[in-house]
Amino acid sequence: MSSSPYPSLVFTQQIFTRYGCPLIVVIGCLGNLLNIFLLRKKTLRTVSCNNSASFVNLIILNVGIVPSIYVADRPWAMTEAYCKSRNYLLNASQQMSRFMVVTACFDRFALCSTNVRLRQFSRVQIARQYMIPAIIIIWLIAPIYMLIFHTGVNNSCTYIGTVALFNSIYGITLVGFTPPCLMFIFSLLTFRNLKTKQQRQQVFLST
Repeated sequence: MSSSPYPSLVFTQQIFTRYGCPLIVVIGCLGNLLNIFLLRKKTLRTVSCNNSASFVNLIILNVGIVPSIYVADRPWAMTEAYCKSRNYLLNASQQMSRFMVVTACFDRFALCSTNVRLRQFSRVQIARQYMIPAIIIIWLIAPIYMLIFHTGVNNSCTYIGTVALFNSIYGITLVGFTPPCLMFIFSLLTFRNLKTKQQRQQVFLST
């Protein structure tokens, strides 16, 4: 008998982990590899952050899901080292992917801007030399507390005490709130820039 109060739910989760997750990994890896292949074409290299996000998503799939499949039937493998390394690498790669999408949104906003200096930020060279390295460095450093304070308790990875509160605040602000808000803001600004350009073209044609 299972010690869980919801044995059917636990069984469903085990079945999904064992059979559904491998399918997700295969489809996800194929999709990202196709993205990388297609975005390597010269005509599609205008936003290099998209290509980098595909590389990072491959890491997310293999770091986040593959170890979960392995430990599903091997609870003894969920050691403290496993918890620390998996959660750190997963969070770092997820944040890199999110903020590369944010940078791609900023790139479109800058490209549509009437400000000449701001348009310089939409150059692929700027993204490759400055933006992408900055994103990687920041998100390798920011979640480093996970390597220190994450621990394994009763075959699960968790935080204890004040660190649990800090992790919740980190998750709400930097994971759940900031990336979608920035994407939304840059999308609105891009729409505004496009509308301004369209109005200027209409004025020019009418004269």
